[in-house]
Formats: sequence, C-alpha cells, structure tokens
Amino acid sequence: MLVLSDISISTSCLSLAGFFCLNKAVNYLPSPEKYADKSRHKWRNALCSFIHALIVGIFGTYCFFSNPELQEDLVNGYTLSSEIIIAFTGGYFAYDLLDLMAHNAFSNAWPLYTHHLVVLFLCFTILSLRQLYATINIAMILELNSIFLHGRQLLLMCGFSKQDMAYRINAFLNIFTYVVCRMGSMGFLCIWVIVTEQAVPPIIRKTGPYTLGAIFIINLVLFYRLIASDFGKKSSSSSKQDVDIMDS
Repeated sequence: MLVLSDISISTSCLSLAGFFCLNKAVNYLPSPEKYADKSRHKWRNALCSFIHALIVGIFGTYCFFSNPELQEDLVNGYTLSSEIIIAFTGGYFAYDLLDLMAHNAFSNAWPLYTHHLVVLFLCFTILSLRQLYATINIAMILELNSIFLHGRQLLLMCGFSKQDMAYRINAFLNIFTYVVCRMGSMGFLCIWVIVTEQAVPPIIRKTGPYTLGAIFIINLVLFYRLIASDFGKKSSSSSKQDVDIMDS
C-alpha cells in the first residue's frame, strides 16, 4: 500500500494552503486595469504561478546539482530537501488545479487539466514509493523556463508591446530556456525511463512513458504556439490570444 510520509503530507498541505492565501493576498494589490474586475483571477493566478516557478526552478535545480547522491542514483537517491520540494510542488499543483476548475471549463483548457493531473500523479506516486526523487528534481529544471514563460504572461497583462525591449529580451530567454531546460529535461527523462525500464518500480514502468510522453507532446504544442506568437507576424500590441497561451 502506498502511503505518504508525515513530511510529505504536512508540506503538501502547507503549500496548498499557502498558495490559496497568497492568491487572496494578491487580490489586495494593484492590478492592470484590464484585469481589475471579472478577469482579476487571471492576474492573481499568474503572479502565484510566477512565484512558484521562481522558488521551484531555483531550489529544485540547486537541490539536484548540489547532492551527488541524487545524481549517482536516480532510482534510490534521497535527500530531505528533495522530498520537501516535491511535496511543495504537489501542493501547488493541487491549488492550481482547483483554481483552474473554478474558472475554466475542461473543454476550454483540457491541455492544462491533463498536464496538472499528470504532474500530480507523478509527484504523489513518487512520494509514496519513496523512490525516484531525483527524476522529479530533474523535471524541476524546466521551471527555470517557467520563470520566463509566466514573465511573458505578466508583461502582456501589464500592456507591454511585443516590440518593447523588456519583452524581446524575455522572449529570447523564454525560447532558449524552453529548449534547453524544459524540452531537454523532459526528453532526458522520457529516454531514461525507457532505457532503464527494469530498474524502476512497476507502476512507473507501466505509466512513466505515457505520462511523460503526454507532457512532452503538450509542451511541443505550447512551443509551437509561442514561436508563432512571438516570432511570427509582428504586432504592435498584445491580443487576448497572446495572453491566453498561458493564462491559467
């Protein structure tokens, strides 16, 4: 029977509650005029997502590269910090899924629903198995890209033009980190699960290639949309479609 440790449970619950509180606190901060009324939840969610990306992207990457035991044994390597950051991420995605359900129908945001459910499954399965902590830490490297991905969203929400220097710099960093951090880490994990099939627990052996493959395909679609939006036909102002690439 798969059971979460007390540390995993408490950290996940604190993370879930913490992001709900942060969401409510952001409601009292100034927001762009366009998001001052009915769409204010998008502004709150974007800020929370940006903060999560900062914390997990930096700390998760540091956690993996500063711990030789994780690098040397991707299956059984363990550190307390790796368990905490995975549980923290699980709590965040639980919060974000609930926020998504509150404001978006499944038919309008099914890629995000699928992504969140897959991530939650992987996080809590690994926390229950008490194995493969390192693989999630590797996956967290992609959150370095999420800093610029959500930064793009915030810039558009604040009315920045795609021709503004700040936006152009973020756009190039976004694409660079998307390829290196996001696609690189996901591609490595997809190949690793297939190559080391017999070394991983049965549940991951059976579901890993499909769950990771689903996330990889979703990210390919998002990458195409980003390229088309930021490096296709130039526009002097952002549109609703531009913001909606990552509005939840």
